[in-house]
Amino acid sequence: MNKVTKIAIFTITFVVLVVASYASLVLYMTWPVTEFSIDKAAGFGDSFGVITSVFSGLAFAGVIWTVLSQREELDITRNELRTQGFDTSFFQMLRLHNEILNSIDLIKRNSNGTSDTSRGRDCFVTFRARLKNQYMGVAREQSDNSEIDRIVIAYNKFWEDGNNELGHYFRFLFNLYRFIDESDGVDKKFYSNVVRSQLSDQELFVLFYNCLTPQGSKFMKYAIKYELFDNMKRSGLISLSHENLVDRKVFGERP
Repeated sequence: MNKVTKIAIFTITFVVLVVASYASLVLYMTWPVTEFSIDKAAGFGDSFGVITSVFSGLAFAGVIWTVLSQREELDITRNELRTQGFDTSFFQMLRLHNEILNSIDLIKRNSNGTSDTSRGRDCFVTFRARLKNQYMGVAREQSDNSEIDRIVIAYNKFWEDGNNELGHYFRFLFNLYRFIDESDGVDKKFYSNVVRSQLSDQELFVLFYNCLTPQGSKFMKYAIKYELFDNMKRSGLISLSHENLVDRKVFGERP
């Protein structure tokens, strides 16, 4: 039984009880009836004038309540439609993101003339190794630079070789998080967690170092807001000290 039905039943019951109680009171005060005439009957009917005015006021209040109730229901319906529209767009974007991921391929030429091909998420194992090797080389050659400078230099070298494969991937992932963040009336934390659950440790590794560079600074705000790296194995970072280069909120921690 919904709210409207309950109120309707209550209202009808209330009206019946009031009329019955008032009629009983009038009959009690005039009983026994010693004379039956038009004048007496009219007087008896006029005695209900006050209660009629009360019911007229209640009827007007009921109209106002109905309008407000319908407005509330309309707002609920609009919110439901908005959420349904968001769900459709979100899962379409998530599907497209996975298609972009699966379209990435890396071909390794072997010395014997053969080749090995990695596709999709497996490519990020190679990307992780490439980025780590670039950092190790920069750390040896530029030991006087700060840690963040070494990371930026290493990432830029890594990006020169990998931007053709990763550019579309990162741009779309960024726009997926922006779509969630700029949508109203949805559980943003829930949907951001859905996206994060799709990311492998290797993807999070590359994304973590991307966020430490100037070109990844816009993504960093979403990493902080939605605790993007809270499930990432920090032991897998190039150096454990690198976790101190970011806001602890990215790991789901609070200062």
